[in-house]
Amino acid sequence: MATARRGRKRRVGRPGVERLEGRALLNASIDIAADGSLVYRTDPAALESLLVSRAGGVYTFAVDPSNNPIDVTGNAASLVVTGSGSRTVTVADPSKLQIEAAFGGQTIRVRSTGVATRIVLQGDSERVILGDDLAAGSGGIQALAGPITVSADAGSELNSLLVADGPAAYDVGVRPSYVVSTSTITANDPAVQARFAGISYSGVSTLTVRGTTVAAAASPLYLVRGTAAGVATTIDATAGPAHRDFSILGTSSDPTSRLTLRSSGTANVWVASIDAPVTYVGGGGRASIWLESVRGGNFGIDSDFVVQNGGGGVDVSVGNYWNLGTRRGTPNWFLGFDSGTSAFAALRDADNPAVGGLFFRPDEVHALNIDARGNRGASLMVDFRNGDPLPHGPASGVAGEPRTGLTYLGTGAVHPGSPYALSLVGAPPSGAFSFAMHQVFPLYRGQIALTDAGEARNIAYQLDPGAPLLDDASTVTDYRWFYDVMAGSVDGVRTLPDGTIVSAVLDSDLRVIDGGLSIANGEALALVEQNADARLARFLVSNKASLRIQRGWSMGTVTTTVDYQPKPVVDEEGNVVLDDEGNPVFPPVAGLTSLYVEDASPAETPSGDVVRLQNLPQGVAVYVNQGHGDDATILSLPGAAGATLVALDGADDTGIVDGVDGTDKLFIDAGGRLLDPSSFQDLGGGVLRIPPLTPGDAPITIRAYEDIQVYNSSTPSFTAQPVSIPATARVPLVDVTAGLLTPTLANFSAVGITAVIAWGDGAATVGRIEPVPGATGTFRVVGTHAYARTGVFSPRLFLSGAGTATTTVGGVPITFQVAGTSGSTAPAPALAGRLAASSDSGLSDSDLVTNDVRPSFQGTSGVPGAWIDVYATPSGGQGMMIHIGSTVADASGRWSVASTATLADGAYTVQALSASTSSWANGLATLAEPLTIDTVGPRVWGVSIIPLRGEVVAVVRDHGGQADAGVGLDLARLRDPASYTFATERGAPLPLASVAVAPGSTNRSQTVTLQPAGGRLRNGAYVLTLRSSAGQAVGIRDLAGNPLDGAFTGAFPSGGSNTGRDFRARLDLFNNRLRSLRPVS
Repeated sequence: MATARRGRKRRVGRPGVERLEGRALLNASIDIAADGSLVYRTDPAALESLLVSRAGGVYTFAVDPSNNPIDVTGNAASLVVTGSGSRTVTVADPSKLQIEAAFGGQTIRVRSTGVATRIVLQGDSERVILGDDLAAGSGGIQALAGPITVSADAGSELNSLLVADGPAAYDVGVRPSYVVSTSTITANDPAVQARFAGISYSGVSTLTVRGTTVAAAASPLYLVRGTAAGVATTIDATAGPAHRDFSILGTSSDPTSRLTLRSSGTANVWVASIDAPVTYVGGGGRASIWLESVRGGNFGIDSDFVVQNGGGGVDVSVGNYWNLGTRRGTPNWFLGFDSGTSAFAALRDADNPAVGGLFFRPDEVHALNIDARGNRGASLMVDFRNGDPLPHGPASGVAGEPRTGLTYLGTGAVHPGSPYALSLVGAPPSGAFSFAMHQVFPLYRGQIALTDAGEARNIAYQLDPGAPLLDDASTVTDYRWFYDVMAGSVDGVRTLPDGTIVSAVLDSDLRVIDGGLSIANGEALALVEQNADARLARFLVSNKASLRIQRGWSMGTVTTTVDYQPKPVVDEEGNVVLDDEGNPVFPPVAGLTSLYVEDASPAETPSGDVVRLQNLPQGVAVYVNQGHGDDATILSLPGAAGATLVALDGADDTGIVDGVDGTDKLFIDAGGRLLDPSSFQDLGGGVLRIPPLTPGDAPITIRAYEDIQVYNSSTPSFTAQPVSIPATARVPLVDVTAGLLTPTLANFSAVGITAVIAWGDGAATVGRIEPVPGATGTFRVVGTHAYARTGVFSPRLFLSGAGTATTTVGGVPITFQVAGTSGSTAPAPALAGRLAASSDSGLSDSDLVTNDVRPSFQGTSGVPGAWIDVYATPSGGQGMMIHIGSTVADASGRWSVASTATLADGAYTVQALSASTSSWANGLATLAEPLTIDTVGPRVWGVSIIPLRGEVVAVVRDHGGQADAGVGLDLARLRDPASYTFATERGAPLPLASVAVAPGSTNRSQTVTLQPAGGRLRNGAYVLTLRSSAGQAVGIRDLAGNPLDGAFTGAFPSGGSNTGRDFRARLDLFNNRLRSLRPVS
């Protein structure tokens, strides 16, 4: 190839040519060798335009009238020659031709030849024209029956070659075809090949192949197998039939090479491989272009492919078309404008953007189809930030043409560096898109229509289940996301791409959740279908001022759940960012101010939609419109905190009663907030309002719901009051009241609440809830039970399930679901009681040990005027319950009861019960310790003497009380020497040196050791007296105050009649032994 030499002056002639007075010494010349080969040398010193043609075997060489004549300088073969010295020379039957263009700027035109023809360019800027460029009717390339070679001498430059077919006629069934390679121009139709011997070329700067101009010819094929390095190659298909085909199998990789395809009418363009820039000039016609997306050694778009002057009728497809059977490549497509003022949008692989791509004016291209199904993985980003790159050329109206705009077909994986299969980013410099309609369909399909300056821009897509994510971060003011779950179904079934037929009836569960950061680095909403059988793509949506989620009709259930729970914002060091109150800061959805969830099913096929508002985005107004059908909304008040507004509309009609569209229900989860009937404000016209209940809560408006139900409100719903029950062992209590329920909400119904009565003895049964007769609005829990022991028992109530309380606001019934666990347990009315000090005999007036068999009790009641009953239960709980007595508390709550029953010796649990119509419940007071009745005094169980040590020993034991075990002795009295006398037979007292008591406890037999003064006791008789406390301030007694039962008749134990007498005995001592022990009168 000849290369351009910059800075060099253009040559005007060959060196060494002499001139004489401005005239060349030589004209153009023809020299015929002996073998018949002909060499034509152009005028070496002047411009010349040569035309070569043939008629049969006669070749005509003609130059323009203004050119110098042609001289035949030699004819060794003696061929028939005419016109030597003139401007037209004929030569008959040369064996081959060689034309040497000797001077710059000359034109060599060969219209026909039947022998091998070689054209040698020796100057600069010389033109070679082969075929019929002037509509001469010479036959075009089919008249070039001899092979032609075009070449240039070294140093020759700026030469051009034009191959023109002109108005050549083609036989019926013969297709004009032009095959260009790096050095040849041929045809691939056998009929044409029989007439056209082909062209070899080199040394030219430009090559133009101009196809047939015959409109009636078959559609021509322009096949480019390669282009010459450094050559600007043009395929000119602007004339001729209405349709033409281009196929580009390769180009030069020289960066200075160029290929231009010029077209008009309609065209198909297949591009398998380019390594140098290619420009398609559509001439305002319609074209379909296929570009190979996979880059490799012999395929792929490795340079720029530019579409110009498409007139809006150009459809471009990019995909793996030449590597069928094997998935190849992982393109990371980027569609957008470069920053600046370029009018061309570009589709490039972001991994190697400088290698090349597709460039086009969006208003000149009707459709762009990117098919990644032949790739191993692929991702596509559409970037609007420097301009709108979506094709929007006008449609041609031809049946079957693709949809205007962009179509993307995804594959089973994404590009390794991209999380999305398809993404949209930003807005054009003119501002946000005013409107967008995004329709999503099963089988991972969808359509997006973006409105830019009043015109729609379209995107269609079909993603793969292996890479289903679409990240839409385009900036849109009003964005509508329409989910048509029934799209593509016929008679309730759907056909999958593999031909499998499945049911189209499915339950849709769409979740609107946090999607994390979008491709534009703003927080996004994720729209995710939970039912895999829906085969829906996964979506991230951000930078939308208003987002409307619209649900189409469905034969299955339709549920939409908004549950936005983003991760807290963190700083550069990974620490959670806190607000002024110390709470974590959560990111809002980028750009979002309004979120709508709408039932868009038609009236003739309404869907029963369920909308769950669990956690709403911060700073967003949320609207629900449930349209036609029996619909429901479930709203969490805590989850709505942070939203600016929540507006709920049950149906698109007027009035509260929606007789056409069915019954719409609203369920409100108060989440522990105090939501009661007064929280609902009637705004008129069937609209209710719930104002913020806590700081940060959103105001809520409600319209056109026929049924509203409230759950988990902290408003007081009812009070549960257990009731204490006096019971006798093994005596059944039938339908006894174990507790009371006092509602605080009007129109309370306990239906649905289950009450379990824990009776207080380890047993539990299910009770029955029924109204209290004569006490409107109060309920009692009754059950049947038999206690195994006697006593007063306080059952506990365990409530489960839920009752209801219904009110009406603005004509709308509002039902509060009253959970059994939501009630509070009221404390029993205060009640306290004790044994009256006057009835607590003995050592202490507060030890609950007494010999008073009809004791008195006193206490206080929290309810003045309450009726007080006092009961005594024998220890062990097996005896009959004893009713001590009854009274009424006075105005200050004080009460006192004197026992009307005589209590036998023993231990008792004493309990007081209060009852009052004001509380419909009772209080219970139980003495802290059992009450012990002991009416039997202590007795002497034995007397002994130790003479040598001088000790007199007596054993004293208490009786009475529980099981005649006694309550214990008054040890102070037992240790008091005044409780004893020891004297001689004649009454002479013997003072006591000491009194010892062992073991010194109150509840066992006590051994009293008396040590008379003087030591050893001598033989003789002595009188021992143990004094009883009866009627005196000293003497032995028990803790209940019972005196010593000491009457001694000669046998132990003493007493037996409980008369409270002293113990007196005569002790006869002989030989240091107690010989006898006798009573003393």
